Amino acid sequence: MKVSIVNFSGHKGGNGDQIASYIAEHMRSIGHEVEVIHFSDIEIHGCGKCTYPCFIDAQSCPYFDDDIVLVYRTIASSDLCFYIVPNYSDVPCSNYFILRERSQCVVGDQLWRDYAKTKKHFLVISSTSKDYFKSLLQNEITDQKLEMTFLNSNIAGSKKISGDFLEYAYFRNLLDQIIAKYD
Repeated sequence: MKVSIVNFSGHKGGNGDQIASYIAEHMRSIGHEVEVIHFSDIEIHGCGKCTYPCFIDAQSCPYFDDDIVLVYRTIASSDLCFYIVPNYSDVPCSNYFILRERSQCVVGDQLWRDYAKTKKHFLVISSTSKDYFKSLLQNEITDQKLEMTFLNSNIAGSKKISGDFLEYAYFRNLLDQIIAKYD
């Protein structure tokens, strides 16, 4: 099975990086091909400063040549994608919204259809309520049940910004259970 992991955190060495590495290592150890994308390592522009040419022709987006198509291709060529989505203010982080916003570059063509078929599992790093996330992330899933795991730092007494999630057996066990679902 081919697995992609997209870490939307903009913080190098934090919980997102550590969780991505943990999942990648375990998925590789059971024979899966894994590709990890760290949003902090790629160049993707947000929408704006244009006259919406992508609504007429997706490839006419002034930023079409940044890494957005690479991200969609990576996910679309996978059987399973883990999204690691930090919550900084009770909503998904801005990097996640950039992906959603820039989807106009691929909507309507075969890449979008392949992307939509990829099974997705969201890992939300948060210390607040998960209810709002469910409705937002459900939009990402078309013909699938929303698979979302809420990694709530309050459970273990962690400060989510310190990058210490994997020091807690609770989070390691939770990630192991998720990985086992996809053996």
